[in-house]
Amino acid sequence: PSPPLAQLVAAAARASIIDGDFTHALTFYLRAAQMFEVLLPFHTPILGMMWLGAAKCSVTLRDAASARENAKRACTVLSGLRLRDAEKEAVSIVEQAEFIINGKGTWD
Repeated sequence: PSPPLAQLVAAAARASIIDGDFTHALTFYLRAAQMFEVLLPFHTPILGMMWLGAAKCSVTLRDAASARENAKRACTVLSGLRLRDAEKEAVSIVEQAEFIINGKGTWD
């Protein structure tokens, strides 16, 4: 993948969110994250935000397992980047998803 292509896929994810199409947004966020992982062999804010975007889409789609997995990846990337608000949001998604997976609650 090339950097412009990865940026285009990330833009498609954001456009899908604007259109309210979270299924396609999730697909685009996941693909963009995978592309950025190949292009950038180190943790960067954009990679963390792609995983966080995928986690948020998974929450909207009520997919706790996917939300947990994507948020954990976001946490891994964001933990050393001083993006505390984004990291806290990812941690919160992981905690809520685990609560749901364990049958102790719902997204609402």
